[in-house]
Amino acid sequence: MIRLFLRSYVLRPAFILSACVAFAGAQADLRAGAPLAAGGITTDHIIVQFAPGAAGRPAPPNAFGRSVRYSAGELSLPNTVRGLCDRWRVTGIHRAYPFAFARPDLAAQFGLDRTYVVEVPPGTDALTMAREFREFDADVDAASVDVVGGIAAVPNDSDFGRQWNMHNVGQQVCNLQTNPVQCFFGTVDADIDAPEAWSLHTGDPGTVTIAIIDSGVSPHTEFGSRLIAGYNTNDPENPSLTTDGVGHGTHVAGIATASGNNGAGVAGVTWGANIMPVRVTNSFGQGTALQGANGLIWAVDHGADVCNMSLQYYPVNQAAADLVFFENAVNYAYASGAVLVAAAGNNLGNQVAYPARLEKCLAITATTAFDAYWNASNFGDEVDLAAPGEAIWSTWTSDGYQMLSGTSMASPHVTGLAALLLSYQPQLTNDGVRAILETSAEDRGAVGWDSRFGFGRINAFDALTLATLPVTAIVFSDPPHGAIDARQPSRVDGSQPAGWDAIELTMYGDVSTLAAGDFSLVADPLAALPSITTVAAAGQTVTVQLDGPIPVGSWTTLTHILSGTSVRLGYLPGDVNASHLVSASDISALIDSLNRVVGRTRPIYATDANRSGAANAQDITQLINLLNGAGVYPIFNGRSLPP
Repeated sequence: MIRLFLRSYVLRPAFILSACVAFAGAQADLRAGAPLAAGGITTDHIIVQFAPGAAGRPAPPNAFGRSVRYSAGELSLPNTVRGLCDRWRVTGIHRAYPFAFARPDLAAQFGLDRTYVVEVPPGTDALTMAREFREFDADVDAASVDVVGGIAAVPNDSDFGRQWNMHNVGQQVCNLQTNPVQCFFGTVDADIDAPEAWSLHTGDPGTVTIAIIDSGVSPHTEFGSRLIAGYNTNDPENPSLTTDGVGHGTHVAGIATASGNNGAGVAGVTWGANIMPVRVTNSFGQGTALQGANGLIWAVDHGADVCNMSLQYYPVNQAAADLVFFENAVNYAYASGAVLVAAAGNNLGNQVAYPARLEKCLAITATTAFDAYWNASNFGDEVDLAAPGEAIWSTWTSDGYQMLSGTSMASPHVTGLAALLLSYQPQLTNDGVRAILETSAEDRGAVGWDSRFGFGRINAFDALTLATLPVTAIVFSDPPHGAIDARQPSRVDGSQPAGWDAIELTMYGDVSTLAAGDFSLVADPLAALPSITTVAAAGQTVTVQLDGPIPVGSWTTLTHILSGTSVRLGYLPGDVNASHLVSASDISALIDSLNRVVGRTRPIYATDANRSGAANAQDITQLINLLNGAGVYPIFNGRSLPP
């Protein structure tokens, strides 16, 4: 029998992200080609999401940059907002995303169809203006400045380098970006096992489309006819200009999907994917978050299956949710079925960049030829996976090749592998791809999930092997395998106070005929167990309904009998972030959950620390008392479950 033990998920609290770089002053000139200061803000517009029904008769879709004047009658605004527009000398209002949405239902769900760009004279105090708009919360759901960001690496001159990232046999690697050039011998097998994966599948031509949301992609021998039409959100006057203005996007595309086995150059992770170039930066590699978000929406609406965003944006004011439009765009793209992969960002330490830090994006850090953490990677609670990122040789403009380092280079390894999986198993959903990538990753750093490697460094061969299980099998669960506190309420409103009585599984194969008799429940140590009442399937999601919560004080294992795959759940009150220990970080996680901190966080499984039936401020007091020795944890006395 095949037995798959799912990687244990360690849940991480979200932390408030403050401004990551100093305010860079007014950015009045936003024309394509104008230098922008990353970390700054635009001063000629803000982004406003109106409350449902607050803005009547929305303007029809129009071309990027074509303003619809609110005073012309095309957009009916509440008097309060109209007065603000007059006071701030608003020159025009146009929809943030100017085209018809491919999924208008999802656009409405995430508020994208009522989000507008409010234009003002350059040099306006946009921060204050956005704050004043937010004060009219009956009519305005969100208002923010538009931050300036861009690509997550800077190209340098280089020479030939070898693809240790795909197949590391301990060969010499010379990092041509250092001065003087540094040469070293890598560690055998510190790679993604690409040749082993290619023995199973190399990627069928044209079956999957990868959107490179970046600085553009230039034609290259390695791409051929697979480079399809894209779009430019950075330059409204030249929407079809998608050639690379920097070189960065071309390098990224080559890592993901350069042609393999063609006798020259390099091989990408997958060899057959279509490449959709979506240019969201200028010739300096910089652009606004609005341009990046619009590029993502456009890509998904035009058929992108996997979206790579080797980009980094940092909010000026996290409390104001400066990147709410980007978050809504990410939610829209994921709900549309796309796999979203993003670079964690470089050189800012414990601050994962947007969009990587958003929940629906896979956040990727970089590793070295020694399988070590590349120390210029950003890290944090939002990190999902790691991939090679130092001294990576790939495609360049003018049909050339170049060596670059950065999380920008790590991200397309994951993008290419996601596309390879979709070509290999077309029935996979984005949830299924994510589960495979995280479950098959090789653990690095601290045991289990950690803030630098996430669930580990990707392994292409293991991922494809996992995707070819010959029978229906469990590959993911919610609560996740290994979670302590699965009995606790899942929501901060105190719902499910009695504990978990349903387990949601992601499974492969034909799940339509699954029944209660296909599963078994076992408790260790022995305890009274609930019974399985129903098994319901929707797509690849299977919900196992119990007639009561899983027991306190035991490991409870749910097994799919035919495949032998299992999910194991435990209980430890007070372990809010499911780290398998009770510590001060649980207090931080509980405070964040009760404050509904904006940002990316996995579910919290133990918010009701004092067992009152609701999550509230008293739970924080209970945790503090327990950590100070003023109370006693039941069963396990504040430690982990039995081994």
